[in-house]
Amino acid sequence: EIGVEDVYVSAMSPKYPRAKYSRFFDCYVARFDHDCPWISNVVGAGNHAYFLGFTFTCSICLSVWTYIVCYMVGMTGYEYTKKKCGARLDNGCPSQSNMIVVGLAHEKLAMVMLVIYILYAFFTWCMSFHQLRQIAVNVTTNEVINWHRYPGWQKEDGSFVNPYDRGWVYNFRQFIGGYPSCPRGANMNPQDVKDGEMAMLLSGDGGRGE
Repeated sequence: EIGVEDVYVSAMSPKYPRAKYSRFFDCYVARFDHDCPWISNVVGAGNHAYFLGFTFTCSICLSVWTYIVCYMVGMTGYEYTKKKCGARLDNGCPSQSNMIVVGLAHEKLAMVMLVIYILYAFFTWCMSFHQLRQIAVNVTTNEVINWHRYPGWQKEDGSFVNPYDRGWVYNFRQFIGGYPSCPRGANMNPQDVKDGEMAMLLSGDGGRGE
């Protein structure tokens, strides 16, 4: 049973393993991953799957837009090139990649857009696969950064060890099944802390986050 010492009074939320206080939302967040300025929200147990879907969707959309811009720029290059080479673009004419270069030389705005799309697509793909890798080993961004501050995350020689990793199959199954979320506190009263989802978190398997 949760005692008064286990509840952060301002957030009216219980302290439990893998939770961390978010000063932006005044709440202890279950399986806290990170405070994300990109989505203006905290990423944790309740929305981590949605965040992962969002990053992969952004990655795919940015990649598609990168292809579209390349195609449009290539067509622009073709229009400039065919005047010199003819419609069939036979011997001596630029290759398709060179057509893109020719198009970029005439479309400065498209060049700026292409650079932005490529950078953002690279960033979102890296972030998506990094998040996927962390899910596979059942670790959060916060734990990767601050593991040396938490008990149970170090071996006797001081090296890193993950106490929550049960193999990628189990880890993904747990992620897909969903982690209990942390209600944001203004509407939560002490009785709510003792019942329902919060009580389940602090007992048995859910309480250990395994």
